[in-house]
Amino acid sequence: MSIRELIIDWLTSSRYVRWLETRHTEQRQDYIERLAEKDARIRELRTEVAGLKLECDRMRLVLMPLGSPVGAAYAERFNGQPKPPIDMPAFDGPLDWNAELNKMLKEDEDGLHGEGRVQEHESSANDGA
Repeated sequence: MSIRELIIDWLTSSRYVRWLETRHTEQRQDYIERLAEKDARIRELRTEVAGLKLECDRMRLVLMPLGSPVGAAYAERFNGQPKPPIDMPAFDGPLDWNAELNKMLKEDEDGLHGEGRVQEHESSANDGA
C-alpha cells in the first residue's frame, strides 16, 4: 500500500467515523422524541378511557331506568355499589414502566386472593383419592 493510499484511507475513515457519530446522534434524538410522543399518547388515551367510563356510568344510572323496567332493575342493582374514583398514574418515563407493571401484577394477585378465585382452583381434600 502506498503513502497516497494510506492518506486517502485515513481521510476517508475519519470522515466515515464522523458521519457514523452524527447518524448515531440523530437516531438517538429520534428515539427520544418517539418515546415522548408514545408517553403523551398513552396519557391522552387513559384520559379518554376515564371520560368514557364516566359517561357509561352516567348513562347506566340516568338513562337506563327511564328506558325500560329491565333497565331500571339493572341500574338499581348498581346504585348501591359506588365505584371507586379512577386513579390516573403519573409516568416519569420509560423507567417508570417496570414499577407500574409490578403494581398492576400485585393488584391482580390481591384481587385473586380477595375474591376467592384461588380457592376454586385448589384441589379439595375430599376428591375421592
